[in-house]
Formats: sequence, C-alpha cells, structure tokens
Amino acid sequence: MLNVGKITTNIGRGAKAVANKVATGARNTLTAAGKASAPNLTGDVYQDALNSSMGKFGKLLSKLKDGEYMNILVTAFGTAVVAPIFIAFNPLSKKDKETKMYSALRQPISAVIAVAAQMSVVKALNNALDKYASTGGVKGMDLRDKQKESYLKKLIKMENPDITKEELKEAIKKRQTATFEEAIKKATESFKDTPVDEILTKENSISVKDYTEKIKELKAQNGGKLSKDLKGKVEDLIFADTKKAIQEKAQALVDKGKCANLDDAVRQETIKKFVNAKIAKAGDVLSSNKKYLGIVLSLLTLPVTCGILNWAYPRIVEKFFPDLANSKKQSEAKKAEAQAQPQPSVQKTEEEDD
Repeated sequence: MLNVGKITTNIGRGAKAVANKVATGARNTLTAAGKASAPNLTGDVYQDALNSSMGKFGKLLSKLKDGEYMNILVTAFGTAVVAPIFIAFNPLSKKDKETKMYSALRQPISAVIAVAAQMSVVKALNNALDKYASTGGVKGMDLRDKQKESYLKKLIKMENPDITKEELKEAIKKRQTATFEEAIKKATESFKDTPVDEILTKENSISVKDYTEKIKELKAQNGGKLSKDLKGKVEDLIFADTKKAIQEKAQALVDKGKCANLDDAVRQETIKKFVNAKIAKAGDVLSSNKKYLGIVLSLLTLPVTCGILNWAYPRIVEKFFPDLANSKKQSEAKKAEAQAQPQPSVQKTEEEDD
C-alpha cells in the first residue's frame, strides 16, 4: 500500500522546483500583458496571464474561485451524499439489493479518506510554498517584505513553544510590520535619485485584485456590461485612481503635520504604494501556484486513497455493519454457487439424427 506520510514528506522538495518554473513563466507573461496594447486587454487579463503560463491546464483554474479546500469538500460532498443515492436506488442495475447497498456505503467512506488525504497534501504544499515565498526561495513570488502568517507562526512557535495564541498573533503582526518597514527603507534608498513620476508604472503597480475590483466597479456602473472602449481604458483608470489616492494621502500627512511638504509626502506615499504593489503581485503568483500545484497533487493522491479504501472498506463494514457484510457474503456465495453449477447440455440421439 502506498505511504501517505512519505508522499507528504517529499512535497516541499518538488514544490520549490515546479513553483519556480511556474512563477517564472507567470512573471514573464504578466510583463508581456502589461505591455500589450489597451484594446486587446480583457476583464481578467492579469489572471489570464498567470494561468496562460501554465499551458492549457491553466485555463481551467479561473473556474476555481473558492480555493483548493472548497473544491475538495464539494467533490467529497457529491461522493458522500449524491453518489450513494444513485447507486442504491438505480432501477437500471441488475445487482441485488445487498450488493447495491454495499457499493453505496463505499462512497461516503471513500469521501472521508479522500478528504483526509487530499487536505493533508494540500496543506503541506501550501505551507511549503508559503515558506519559499517568505524566504525569497522563489523569485517570482518573493514575499520577504511581508512574510506569510503560516511561516511566521511555525517559526515563532519554534522560538517560543509556550507562547499563547494572543501573544502569537501580536508577534506575527509585529514581524510583518517590521519587514514591511524595512522594505520601505530599502526602496526609499533605492529610489533616492529617481524622479517620483518614474517610480510607479502601470506594469509594476497593478495587481490581479486591483484589476478585478475595477472591472466589477465599472460593470456595476454600466448595467453589468463593458464596452470595448471602456475595457481598453481599465489600466489607465486604475493608474489614475492610484495617483489620486497618493495625492490625497500625501495631503493628509501634510495637514496633520507628519510631513514637512507635499513633495516629500507624495514621494513617501508613492514608495509605500510601490512596495505594497510588489507584495500584491508576488501574492498573485503564489496564489496561482497553490491552485495549480494543489490540483495536480490532489490528482496524484488518487492511487493512495484507492489503495487505502480497498484495504479499509471491508474491515469497516464488518465491524460497524456486520449484517450488511454477511448479506454481501451470502449474495456472493450464491452467485459463485450458481456459476459453478454445470450447465445442462443437449445431445442429439440417434433417432433425432435420423
């Protein structure tokens, strides 16, 4: 029988290599999409760009809006609840009642095993990807500027095993704030000789979330539809909103006396937006990696779950449903006995031959 523990142990090693490849392709495609002419852009251009880097299979990913866990649970619900009804009460099946019930009961048990195996694999995968993102192990999804909560949670617990939940929550927030502030300092130093108007571009400041939210907003304003002309202006509208928000925040800093002059305040807010956009875009790639690799690994667990089910199911039925197990055995015995009976043969007599 296949070993689930051994498979989950090796997830981290394989995840980094595949994620690196996917992230690189996604990043290159995003750059190309950002440079594309406006009339060719679609409502989900950035998500499409991420998915297209994964080939034909990636096109299916846009349909999975609720994450890996939700998809696993929905599939399990169908297996556990819907499938048994059709199996147990299928009028077209010639199998006896006991065999139908035995097969129907197999479905919910199969669903429980599948959920346990797939959830374990997906969780291990997500934790591995969060670690690589938080440590900069994969360039396309470098989240060192705002490390993932799951990674920090494990790291802080290792440093302080007796930490309480509230203390852990505060410690995570403190570290994320510290790394973000450090990223702001580095970006400020990096852009000290760069004109403020050259720091932000449409390519480096617009994330999937920015784009999809703007599309929803525009559709709401136009009766649920967008004209081709309006679609072509989405990036420009988002960029204009970004610049406006920066000016408003900068003015607020000056009004509150937190910044000496408006120019300095605008530079400060522009750099802050640059860092936030960098984090958001790395998060987009990480999310796409989780979705893609999660589906692949869930499919790879099927042989594991089938092996476990074939071993466990007869034992579960015998222990918790002995009457059904006995009925199934009796039904199989009768069927085997009937098949073993010699079939009568008709031999022609000499008179019949004459």
